[in-house]
Amino acid sequence: MSHSVSVTGVAPDDVSAISDIAASLVAGSTDLPIGTALIGQGLASKLGVQVEQTMTIQSERRLGQTLTCGAICVLGSAGRGVAARSRRLREARV
Repeated sequence: MSHSVSVTGVAPDDVSAISDIAASLVAGSTDLPIGTALIGQGLASKLGVQVEQTMTIQSERRLGQTLTCGAICVLGSAGRGVAARSRRLREARV
């Protein structure tokens, strides 16, 4: 099964400036070592992925990388405090 999604990499120290991930965590941990990914609850449900399961991402050039799902959280408009997260994102970009 394959799905097209957008993947954004964020340095671990920068995550809290963009969003309060810990508050929106559904499963897993915010301590994400190299090779792990945090995904939204909607995508996890759509793909049938749970914490500690692997998934493979592939670029349009067919370059692939296997990652382990380290955490699942509520993202986007489904999450709480969307306006506050948007404000923190703008502040992080300044």
